[in-house]
Amino acid sequence: MKTKRANRVSASAPCPICGRPDWCGVTPDGSLALCMRVASEKKMKNGGWIHKLDGAQPRPTYTPPPAEQVNIDFPKLATGAYMSMADSRREILADKLGLSVEALLNIGVGWLESKRVYTFPMQEWTEEGAKIVGIRTRTESGEKFCVKGSRNALFVPMNRPGAHVLIVEGPTDACAAFMLGIYAIGRPNNVGGEDMLVSWFTRNPSMAHVKAVSVLADRDQGETGERTFDAALSVARRLTRRFEMRVFRLPDCKDLREWVRQGNTTATLQTIIRSRSRVSAAKVWPTDGLQHAAKKEPQAVG
Repeated sequence: MKTKRANRVSASAPCPICGRPDWCGVTPDGSLALCMRVASEKKMKNGGWIHKLDGAQPRPTYTPPPAEQVNIDFPKLATGAYMSMADSRREILADKLGLSVEALLNIGVGWLESKRVYTFPMQEWTEEGAKIVGIRTRTESGEKFCVKGSRNALFVPMNRPGAHVLIVEGPTDACAAFMLGIYAIGRPNNVGGEDMLVSWFTRNPSMAHVKAVSVLADRDQGETGERTFDAALSVARRLTRRFEMRVFRLPDCKDLREWVRQGNTTATLQTIIRSRSRVSAAKVWPTDGLQHAAKKEPQAVG
């Protein structure tokens, strides 16, 4: 079956089948949902399934698979890895990534000898406050995994935020921002962690004096890049009532770590951010408009 081109779902227009804000799509005429989680009789080549939205058949209910119970004390594991990491090993990683040792220390990088991997703690805001809920790992050859039982969460630096905060992708971009003298929180990937970010910025008392938040959308290629920009814009819209929000991309650079390694400066970055219009919560891009949105800045407020 030839599949119609679909618009990607988002937090404001989630998948009508599984209710999730990512990975799935809906055709422009609204007749079909292309769900990546819930099976139907019509399977797509990319692994998802086609669902008719004409109301003729009841929609299936998505039931997430039960989470495997893993009893790991992630704060204890992350602290132990951080404290036991030799300075020489941290220097090797810093040289490999083009980052400073101080930046790696600030993001909490450690070394897990039993697995021979570097560790990056992931946090979220809970009823008890900030909590380490998982650990991202990186092998010596650069492969990335998670400790079993981890929640994909936020990479949060140890220093205190100033009036302006960046949202970036991953721990190494947060380290790159530290090297520029800017506080940055890393989301787990290019589209994930939206609810966690909103919770962190709106419930965490340490964010109370933050005035402006800028979301960096990595310059990924093709449809991935469009999803990246859409996810950045979605976070910005949800925080715009509390902060002065901007979404931006870096010219000729995929991400902030590459930007720093090219020798670019804090002043240049600040100029780029200030040149972007503030995001308005009322602005809604066309349903087919991620390419349109990527070419046009969010509408200014006031």
